[in-house]
Amino acid sequence: MTKFEFPTKITSKELDKFYSSSEFLDIEINNFIFPSELRYQGFGIVPLAILTFFCWLRNNKTGKIIIKVNIDDVEALKNFSSDFLGYTILSSAWKHKEIVNEELVQLKGSFKKYTQLLHKRIDFLQELPNDTILIPLFDHYSKQQGLSHWFYNSDFNFIGSPEELFSTTYRIFSDLGKIYKTKLAQNLNPVLEDLQIIMWELVKNTHDHATKDYLNQVDLAPNTRGIYLKIHRSSKRNFITKSKEDSGLKNYFENVLYEGENFMLEISVFDTGPGIVKRFLGKEWMDSVSPNQEVDTIKKCLCKGISSTEGLRGNNRGFGLNNALITLSKRQGYLKIRTGNVSIYRDLLKSPHFETVDYEKITLQDVVTNSPSQFSGVGDTVGTLITMFFPLK
Repeated sequence: MTKFEFPTKITSKELDKFYSSSEFLDIEINNFIFPSELRYQGFGIVPLAILTFFCWLRNNKTGKIIIKVNIDDVEALKNFSSDFLGYTILSSAWKHKEIVNEELVQLKGSFKKYTQLLHKRIDFLQELPNDTILIPLFDHYSKQQGLSHWFYNSDFNFIGSPEELFSTTYRIFSDLGKIYKTKLAQNLNPVLEDLQIIMWELVKNTHDHATKDYLNQVDLAPNTRGIYLKIHRSSKRNFITKSKEDSGLKNYFENVLYEGENFMLEISVFDTGPGIVKRFLGKEWMDSVSPNQEVDTIKKCLCKGISSTEGLRGNNRGFGLNNALITLSKRQGYLKIRTGNVSIYRDLLKSPHFETVDYEKITLQDVVTNSPSQFSGVGDTVGTLITMFFPLK
């Protein structure tokens, strides 16, 4: 019996090691082990960790989830299941895997009351962390349990327009900004409309394209989607220092931030569906698709009027990523996409978005090499993670 263990401190670099390991997607790896305390840092790190976990969950049929926690340690049990990442891991695997500690003691009964409590807190956006909000959507539960009222109406249909998301964005941003109220008050109102558009477009994309397999025939289960928002607060120097291993991000921070204290708003939308490229290509998908071909396909999805769903070309279809990029460009933001075998970015301060139907005119750069033309394979992941962030002046 083999095992796979999450690092105690979760960073992008640590997660990248998983994808570079030839053993990572080996279905003979039976158990996935988690520390009792989840510690993480970085932009988009929580949803990226969720996608990493799903790579194992989708490819493993027999393994257990092992959490290094004592059954009598109430505080540790509460902390793990009340953490956004821990809660999502438990809720994603609850119906599909045994969840035990190192002594193989069953833990679901011990976790249940805490996961239910966090579910209620998310439902009311109350008593959540001061600067972070995660709203997950679980397609493997009933619609009432799995589809949040913050994005779905009483008939469990996705809300029809960005304007209908006003109460959601107002509540979210009021909660996110409460401890920074005096510093961010002047920036709240103009951000709300932009945030509303980005959230609606990207979460709707997960609703439209990420609940079935790449042929759009089979419902995926388990399947988790969601949005993660966080206000990052630090000095310009610290932002740059923390991004030293990511030169594209480092250059962005050097140019967009002021000396002294800065606030950055992260919006990460993730899904564990087939991924942008597989979903777009459908029957034309082949395992031999190169990283450069994957990026060309992603560029097509960033063009106005092109959708990954057959028959959805034309007015008001396929505009999701285009509209989100227009809004992000106005805010001098930064875009990062992790899907399939590629990790790419666009610095919208340096390369503002413009509408086009010619994908070859769109600039995307490789996170590893920074090249806009040669893209490295970084290891196949489940689903798609789109992370956007921009400064709050």
